[in-house]
Amino acid sequence: MLTFSKDNVQGVAAIHEKFTNLSFTEQLIHQIDQTDIDVQPCADDGIMILVTGKLQVRSYTTSGDSLSKC
Repeated sequence: MLTFSKDNVQGVAAIHEKFTNLSFTEQLIHQIDQTDIDVQPCADDGIMILVTGKLQVRSYTTSGDSLSKC
């Protein structure tokens, strides 16, 4: 699941589509540090991966958007 600007998108194809359809995709820079990744055990032998990073477009940054999948 991707939460981006209060929109929730689920699934790899839907997340890819969300990013590729942004009006500023060509100018988009993903900034993810190693400390921005958290992995936790989940029910039914699954894992939850939380990635919190920044999306930068030219001179401004939007932070707090995250991607998690279980």
